Amino acid sequence: MRCHATVSQHGDHFEPGLHDHVHPADLRLPVKAELSAMSKHLMELDPHRRAMEVVTHVMTNLIPEEQRFLAPKQKLVKWALNRHRAKNRPEEPTDLDF
Repeated sequence: MRCHATVSQHGDHFEPGLHDHVHPADLRLPVKAELSAMSKHLMELDPHRRAMEVVTHVMTNLIPEEQRFLAPKQKLVKWALNRHRAKNRPEEPTDLDF
């Protein structure tokens, strides 16, 4: 199915186009955003904790059971957390005066 909906932008003003959306909204996006934000926050609080432990904790304790089927795969969130941790790691010292 292809959605032909368009939006016109003039500066900060947005106008809907002639065609409406022909598909429902993606229900997974809010769950994915909440899972990602909470996991990254917990990883920043305890950077030495395993990423899979953080993902499992967030999915079992913070996401309601009826919404867990909307969550992404745990391995993908673990991968994103490890990338987030790697980007926020301090730089390696270049000399002995650190």
